[in-house]
Amino acid sequence: MKRTITDGGDSGPSFELPLENELLILKLKAEFGAECTSGTENIPPDVVNEFLKSVYEFEHKFREQRPVVRIYEKIGKPYFRKADAIPELHIMDELKRIKLLLNQHQLELDVLGEYPDRQIYRFITEEFFYHEMEDLDMKGYIHHFCYEDFHPNYELEIRQRSVEFLTQWFSRQLGEYSWQLADPFIHPDSREFPKEFLLKKIRNLFDAYILFRECSYMIKDVQFEWDEEKQCGKGFVNGTVQYDAQTESGEMIHYDGPFEFYLSNSGTWWSIYYFVFPGFYW
Repeated sequence: MKRTITDGGDSGPSFELPLENELLILKLKAEFGAECTSGTENIPPDVVNEFLKSVYEFEHKFREQRPVVRIYEKIGKPYFRKADAIPELHIMDELKRIKLLLNQHQLELDVLGEYPDRQIYRFITEEFFYHEMEDLDMKGYIHHFCYEDFHPNYELEIRQRSVEFLTQWFSRQLGEYSWQLADPFIHPDSREFPKEFLLKKIRNLFDAYILFRECSYMIKDVQFEWDEEKQCGKGFVNGTVQYDAQTESGEMIHYDGPFEFYLSNSGTWWSIYYFVFPGFYW
């Protein structure tokens, strides 16, 4: 027997769950522009229904006008000690206490880099507490903040872009959604190449092999220059890489050597606009 769901009480219309799910998908698309699917046949319709309902509730809540509140007020204006007044022996425990208070109020501060505990504690109590946010009170919703959004760590970001390139190269997944690639690419001789031109060359290279194996890399140096006034910068990364490329016939071709990444940032995002990499030829 097919399970049904009733909308609007006993006197309301009754729908089969798959139909109800399709209607919810259409409502999400029409009202919020959200793209959803009913999943695969392996997912029970009632599970899909609960998920779609939760998405619909979230979209409604998210668009409601909400009061603006400082984070310190949001967590109940707790007592805290000044960063300089805390002995080194206790700073870790104080930081854990403050983070726990944030978590209890559905707030999470993500820290991507490695910094002294006192530095993060000082940031939270002297800056983050006074940051204003929209007070979205929804069960199960965690509001995430990132320390590096307040205090950018350009070396870390440049390193991340480089690692993204390397891991996607090894898995042969560099493509149109590889946001670490710039558009256009700029050759040292001043020629410019559209991103799609580069991706076509990369796809042709990947298509020549069935897999890459024994992949490893080492980043040796990360450098950058940042113009605070113009809010833009250039970055450079070099290191070594090696991998084996297997052809359809089973032949293994070994690549190894130095790599170089050249990056730029126009104020929003570090992207690679030129690279030197073993196995790739411009």
